[in-house]
Amino acid sequence: MKPLGKIVESVIERNNAVYEEITVDKYVIMPNHIHLLISVNSESESGGALRASPPTNKVSNFVTALKKFTSKEIGENIWQRGFHDHIIRDEEDYLTRWQYIDENPQKWMIGKDKYYS
Repeated sequence: MKPLGKIVESVIERNNAVYEEITVDKYVIMPNHIHLLISVNSESESGGALRASPPTNKVSNFVTALKKFTSKEIGENIWQRGFHDHIIRDEEDYLTRWQYIDENPQKWMIGKDKYYS
């Protein structure tokens, strides 16, 4: 993994430890983009529902922090504005996304990734 990728990975790991309501289930760092499979815990430790913010806000806050801390460590902003997200509706969708993340590096190597440049 290249130096920038190692910085991104370290920030993902740190943020995963800090954001108790977010779990990064899987990720892959590609040469010019990343994929994250994130779970949002919508219940408190006492078993009650959290009412602080909707899951989309939690994901947005996580991604914003990831971009901010990565850019700070690198010394410049390497990120595009915004990000693409997808709400997973069932186990089949989850497994499809998991497989996509697993297979994305191989697709990149043969030039079949849509972000390949």
